Amino acid sequence: MIPRISNYWAMLLLLLIPYTYYLTRKSLADLPKWRNWAAFVLRSVIILILTLSLAGLKITWRKQQICVMFLVDRSRSVDPMEIQRAEEYIIKTSESMTEDDMIGVITFAGEPNIQIPPEKISRVQIGELEDPYKPEYTNLSSAIKTSAYVMPGASQKKIVIMSDGNENVDKSIKQARIARTGDIQIYSLPMKTAVQDKPEVMVESLMGPDSIASGQVFSLDAVIRSNIDAKAVVKLLKDKNYVDERRVDLSRNKKHVVEFSQYLETQGTHIYEVYITPSDDTLQENNEGKALVLVTGRPGLLYIAGDNLNRDYLREVLVNQGFEIRDGSVPISLDQMREYGAVILNDVPASEFSDQKMKVLESYVHDMTGGLIMVGGEDSFGIGGYSETPVEKALPVKVIPEQEKRSLSIVLGIDSSGSMAEPSGGYRKISLAKEAAIAVVDFLKEEDQLGIVAFDAKVKPVVRLGKVESKAFIEDSIAAIQPGGGTNIYPALRTAYNWFQNTDTQLKHMVLVSDGKSQQQQDPFPLALQMARDNITLSTVAIGQNADIETMRELARIGQGRFYQTNQAGDLPRIFIRETFEASEFINEGLFTPVKTQDSPVISGVDVESMPSIYGYMGTSAKDGASVIISTETGDPLLAAWQYGLGRSVAFTSDTRARWAANMLMWEDYAKFWSQVINWCVSENAGDFQISVGMSEDEGTITVDAVDSQGQFRNFLDFQARVVLPDFTSSEISLEQIGSGRYQASFSTRQTGTYIITISEIREGKPIASRTIGLVAAYSSEYSDLEVNTALLQELSNITGGKFNPEPSELVIRGEAKTWGMRELWRILALISLPLFLIDVALRRITISRQQIQELKQKLMPQPAKEAPVTATLTQLKQSKTAVWQRDEPKPVRKNTVISPSKEEEKAQSGYTSRLMKAKKRAGK
Repeated sequence: MIPRISNYWAMLLLLLIPYTYYLTRKSLADLPKWRNWAAFVLRSVIILILTLSLAGLKITWRKQQICVMFLVDRSRSVDPMEIQRAEEYIIKTSESMTEDDMIGVITFAGEPNIQIPPEKISRVQIGELEDPYKPEYTNLSSAIKTSAYVMPGASQKKIVIMSDGNENVDKSIKQARIARTGDIQIYSLPMKTAVQDKPEVMVESLMGPDSIASGQVFSLDAVIRSNIDAKAVVKLLKDKNYVDERRVDLSRNKKHVVEFSQYLETQGTHIYEVYITPSDDTLQENNEGKALVLVTGRPGLLYIAGDNLNRDYLREVLVNQGFEIRDGSVPISLDQMREYGAVILNDVPASEFSDQKMKVLESYVHDMTGGLIMVGGEDSFGIGGYSETPVEKALPVKVIPEQEKRSLSIVLGIDSSGSMAEPSGGYRKISLAKEAAIAVVDFLKEEDQLGIVAFDAKVKPVVRLGKVESKAFIEDSIAAIQPGGGTNIYPALRTAYNWFQNTDTQLKHMVLVSDGKSQQQQDPFPLALQMARDNITLSTVAIGQNADIETMRELARIGQGRFYQTNQAGDLPRIFIRETFEASEFINEGLFTPVKTQDSPVISGVDVESMPSIYGYMGTSAKDGASVIISTETGDPLLAAWQYGLGRSVAFTSDTRARWAANMLMWEDYAKFWSQVINWCVSENAGDFQISVGMSEDEGTITVDAVDSQGQFRNFLDFQARVVLPDFTSSEISLEQIGSGRYQASFSTRQTGTYIITISEIREGKPIASRTIGLVAAYSSEYSDLEVNTALLQELSNITGGKFNPEPSELVIRGEAKTWGMRELWRILALISLPLFLIDVALRRITISRQQIQELKQKLMPQPAKEAPVTATLTQLKQSKTAVWQRDEPKPVRKNTVISPSKEEEKAQSGYTSRLMKAKKRAGK
């Protein structure tokens, strides 16, 4: 055993020993010399023990304990029958180990799973191996890393990898080198693949051009691999539609190329798929291949218009300008957006798009150099529900204006009569009314004030008018509203009016919704008129065919608000949000003069000074980095633009109808204005470079060849690639120059699906040219490996000094690694110091005389009593009796008797005085 110390600075505490010696010499305690020096020695020992404890004293020794971690590959590429062989191997190895040895089991695929943490053999029960996480991948590197982390330090550490070695996530060689530094040996036991010694036919790839011109003939090549002689049918599909098929004869251990000739005229992105049906096969997952082909040409515009456009003037203008307009909706797949140069949303509410489509649209602009134009109207921007959506991220404006607005208090009056329980459009009216009220709560800020009153025959205050501090409480209160009873409007108006009297906000507004005729005894019109005189506006919503339309319309007219009539309860959320916007003065109506605020390529050549007045616009706020090109005289954005990621977006906050933009429709530069806006958004600069993408196992490779028009290589350029994965996450990678005019980078292709890669040439921090390409991963590379990767398994063992394909007995050979056990001693030392401290105190404070020692000795070891004679004379008995009587008689007391100290006592007293005087003399020196 070898002692070791971890904190050498603590050894300075040993200097206290000389100081203790000094104190002992100067001590005034009247102790015998031997006790004084005994106390010094004892204190020195205590100081030494505590010093060693603080210094971290430990002992180390060579250990023979073995810890074996078994890493069992449970991915899909491994033959399931091999799992039973792995279990038998683990049990056989454990039988050769001692009770003090340790064993652990980790199953792994895409991620490791610790099934049995390292435990002593006596406490381990080896059962059936559990299923892994993400079986379609093999992450051997992560399994090694996890195993090394959980293994105890004081043991001979060994890892046994039981796998086919076909990893497709990360690289295990790096982890093996790290394991070697920790004295970990890796042994590898090969396992059969799922298709080893079995018939297997697979589509290795489908190769075609990344992009072609419209009308160009091209070929698609399906590369097929087989380990048997077989017949197969290969079918080709385009955009999920059957195109062609081939019958082929496959030869054992040969690759076959099946060619399909294709012709495309329709511009945009097309996905081709091949499926193979062999006469004999094991795995079905690898029987398909995919390729993405882009047909180039002038990009079209995806045009999406709202339902409120009686006549679409903007669409007419764009068609006359020669733009290719494609009506439709945003697709749910990002690769289908490649055929569009820009997307125009003309007064379209956010409810038209699912969350998935919004993510596609935002990624299209940010990652694919796409363009986005949002046009205003009563269903657009904030009122359209775009607040805090992915689409708002791409816009140059915030759809809810940030500027200081006038304080607002709003009361929602909700009819909760029995008729509101009836269905409308598949939902109960009261349910949609509550949903609309909750939507208003989400929109309001904490400084706003909200009140909610429900009414049937009686009024039911739900939320008293006050600041929106606890939205959760308000929403729960709204959800508790239940329908029942008749309809009486007047008490609801009276309650709201009383609430408004106690508020000091600048804007006061009430929205009243009802689906039936009021049965009130009191006329509500005088109260509505009084509310208007007190600057409290009232809007009404009549829902259903039986509603008292005349009364509701008149209430809105007298209350200086707006009247809505609808037979669909589903319109209520949109109406409530619009009313909140109107009340907050976020919808600006009146006569406004456009003001040019800066020059911009967006309006190059357009005479903005001649731009006519508009009658309204949506209130927004410009984002940091955005350009407000045209504003109103109030400073609000009218036309704003910015660069978002690789793409561009524009916001025009007025409309394109004969309502707010009635004058603009007659403007001479109207068509030119919109042509400039769209042309700026559509990126047409493809640059002087070509790109290609390839895929091998779990890695994709991007290659860029940059050559100018004279055929000269373009060197020392800055290329950036943005890769959008199938789950819409994206990452940026830089390309490195690897040759003359050639640049390259790699990225992970672990996910199956479509990858969108946009390559941009960067100059002075900005993209000056971009191109987009697609790549499709049809299936995981887990299904493409037919043989065991013996080379990798052998290399892992060689790096760490382990062995390939070992016998169980070879795993328990001891002394192969330099393994040391260690034990810290500070706890033991601290416990030893405690009784020594007590002994030190006793030695200095407690004095024991010889007489006390003798008495203690007599008590502990009493003398045996002398035996009496066997016989005794009568005389002896009488003498004994007489002696007892004499002892019981009282003795006379002597008077005036002085007891003098004995000579021994005088001598002891004299000795004590003498010692005290000597101690004082020593202290004085």
